[in-house]
Amino acid sequence: MSSHILVTGASGRAGTEMVRQLAAGASVRGAVHYPDHDAEGRVGRVDFVEVDFDRPDTLDTAFRGIDQAVLITPEEPEMVAQTRNLVQAAERAGVGHLVRVSFLHSGTAGGPLLDWHREAEEVVRESAIPATILRPNSYMQNFLTMYGPSIFVRGAFFTPMGGGRISYIDARDVADAAVKVLLRADRDGRESGRDERIYSLTGPQSLPHDEIAAILTRVVGQPIRYVDVGQDEACVALRRRGASEQLVEALCELWLAMRHDEFATTAGDFEELTGRPPRGFEDFVREHAGELRVSPTART
Repeated sequence: MSSHILVTGASGRAGTEMVRQLAAGASVRGAVHYPDHDAEGRVGRVDFVEVDFDRPDTLDTAFRGIDQAVLITPEEPEMVAQTRNLVQAAERAGVGHLVRVSFLHSGTAGGPLLDWHREAEEVVRESAIPATILRPNSYMQNFLTMYGPSIFVRGAFFTPMGGGRISYIDARDVADAAVKVLLRADRDGRESGRDERIYSLTGPQSLPHDEIAAILTRVVGQPIRYVDVGQDEACVALRRRGASEQLVEALCELWLAMRHDEFATTAGDFEELTGRPPRGFEDFVREHAGELRVSPTART
């Protein structure tokens, strides 16, 4: 593999795995959102660089000498402007191919957050640089990061999803899809290897959260409950944590869409792209059972 590849959001769930895989045979630069508090712990063949998506001057350094780039940005109101800054830096650097990580059903469901994703996609696709769009559903890793602490402390996870079903995908599968696209573009050359498709990436099953709780209970071997906290309570909690009103509105509309099965879709794009089925949720739990255990002193 000869490409020099940049991954922005390289410290995130999918970005970390992309960097790990690509480092086995490519020249990889990982861009982490400024400031990088973990810089001293980063080792290996990867060139890590700190960037601020709101400061274009930091981006030119990140894109210098890059052939292909994966664009992952924080899910916040500034997403579109930040993506524009990244694309403009890529254009100045002469990058030959972009992979944008977006969200399932961008612009057609889910409210403002998905509208921001769709607008960011349009910024990428309006560029002269060939671009592939990946649209994953929510990550299975949410059960380690977002819900893991409450599972450990209270033997339960709390969401406003009601009985809605979601086809969660493993973030490692999103990374696998991105790496497949990048490798193919590198192998086939910039002209013949251009892949300007949009891929919808989902897990193999659409599961309601009470069934997810049953899987967790069975595999982990401890009772783990699902508690529907309700839409209003979840939105109030966001405000109390200091989230902007724009972000509160965006997340609350997304949760409402999820509550009504709008993210229950299962797509075949991942298998078409990689040649294998995506990881199932039960396999994910089995692999991470040690991280999903309930404390002996949990307040259940």
